Amino acid sequence: MPTFLFWNTMRKNLRAAVATLAAEHAVDVLVLAESAASETEVLAELTTRGLAFQSLGDAEIRQDRLQVFTRLPLSKWKIRRSESLETRLAVWTIDEGPPPGILFVCLHLPNKH
Repeated sequence: MPTFLFWNTMRKNLRAAVATLAAEHAVDVLVLAESAASETEVLAELTTRGLAFQSLGDAEIRQDRLQVFTRLPLSKWKIRRSESLETRLAVWTIDEGPPPGILFVCLHLPNKH
């Protein structure tokens, strides 16, 4: 089964720490919330650790809210739903493991303040 890592970086640029954790724990799917680093910067940092990740960037998902990266083949991912209301929700199915696979949901809730 795939290994997942989620981190709400709270607008801090923690790409080096995230990449180190991803390498140490053989992460397959990385989700960052509120990342100060761009997708390009995160991918470059992962590459320096020898990790071949791809972005699941979707035009409907605001990258300042959620960034999703994977080492699984993109052909295994199918987007099921993406909310346009402030783009806080995305749902995929991943064709991995025994049928029916994995239901993968990313949700970024509004700040309480």
